Amino acid sequence: MSDMYWVAILSLGLTLLSMPGFIKWVARRGWGQEIRPEGPADHQVKAGTPTMGGSVFVLSAFLATWFVATPSVELAVLWLVILGGFAIGLMDDLTALMKKQNLGLKARQKLVLQGLLGLIPAAYTVWGKGVTSIVFPGGYELKGWAWVLAVGVLVVVATTNSVNLADGMDGLASGAAIPTLGFFALVGLCQGQSAVVLTALGFIGGLLGFLWFNSYPAKVFMGDTGSLALGGALAGMALLTARPVMLVLVGGLFVAEALSVILQVSYFKATKGKRIFKMSPLHHHFALSGMHEVNVVMRFWLTSLFLALLGLYFWGQGCQW
Repeated sequence: MSDMYWVAILSLGLTLLSMPGFIKWVARRGWGQEIRPEGPADHQVKAGTPTMGGSVFVLSAFLATWFVATPSVELAVLWLVILGGFAIGLMDDLTALMKKQNLGLKARQKLVLQGLLGLIPAAYTVWGKGVTSIVFPGGYELKGWAWVLAVGVLVVVATTNSVNLADGMDGLASGAAIPTLGFFALVGLCQGQSAVVLTALGFIGGLLGFLWFNSYPAKVFMGDTGSLALGGALAGMALLTARPVMLVLVGGLFVAEALSVILQVSYFKATKGKRIFKMSPLHHHFALSGMHEVNVVMRFWLTSLFLALLGLYFWGQGCQW
């Protein structure tokens, strides 16, 4: 574990060195982001910005992690989830680029693929780690391997989609994920799970490098290639550390983004046209309320940091650092 900090440094360096060439390569092929016509008016100027930049920080984190880490079953399981999300996102991005529109794979197709992906860590949690119950705050417990499987699949599907929804402003998802990754790095350190620690640090380094190009005004977007892989990383870490319920707190920003969409759509259908928010996901509501994009992003980052610290307060007191 003494070499764990090199993972973040190596991933950061690989991302910073690779991204300029990647941006030029994507731009030459005309692989620019399509913007939804119904989106905020000030976002239309972002049309054509190179996308799929997430592939750089994901592969940088992969190379850095596997260069330092000792291969293990847990490391393989975690990276199967991450690379599975990466593959789904890549298919989605390429489909959208070929269609020249913002929508790639159909929602049902993505949900099925994400559900199948969720079976990997869920099955390992049950038969690899022997977990047969899910404990909730207050002592409530769901017993039985079927519940563990169901919760595992739900965590992967919900987290990948939540992170994807949060990726709607320059630097928002990439910056907001860093405190959550830091939380799981500390949890993994306390539990002696090097696979989780090294992977989390690899992603932190990669995201810091990515933010150099993704912060406002963004020169590149992560695309579903990056957001679904990032969501898979968070979900996999939560399951391997047996902290899926804690993810609701430390990843609360992503939960809020997803809930805003669910509430908006449900209320719109129930009231035949009325809205709760000016636009969903939640970050668009604040932008349309007059807050500058940079201010929205910075406040969302601070919210994510606060939630990660809150998670450490509730959980970390029993850990001997």
